[in-house]
Amino acid sequence: MRIILVALAISMILSWVLYHAEALGGDDPQLPEFNAHCSDDVNRFCSGVTRGRGRVFTCLRANKEKISENCHDYIAGKLNKVMSSFLSFRTNCGDDYSKFCKNVERGEGRVMQCLWMRSSEISTDCKKQIAPFRLFEY
Repeated sequence: MRIILVALAISMILSWVLYHAEALGGDDPQLPEFNAHCSDDVNRFCSGVTRGRGRVFTCLRANKEKISENCHDYIAGKLNKVMSSFLSFRTNCGDDYSKFCKNVERGEGRVMQCLWMRSSEISTDCKKQIAPFRLFEY
């Protein structure tokens, strides 16, 4: 069971990046913070990248040796926060996952989408648990 939950956590990080990433823009409250730290790097290394489905984030990660320290530290800080969040995923979302999403194919954000689609039914703790993943929409 533990191996499945660890695999689920890793899969969710990657899936979140790939599924929920949309174009830079919109009403996301994290966008100004992201732009303040990474817009120069996005323009320099990822200007030819089609926005959405995590492609900008993936591009920045692929260029992690070249991006500015400011952008690198921002992304690393957010990733650390997300990884810490995963440590408590089992406690906060395990029952909701088992109840609503255990038959959902993992990958491309399907589990996370399942939990969000059930947001009126999942526990308050699980809602709080999945909230930090907004960063990976870029």
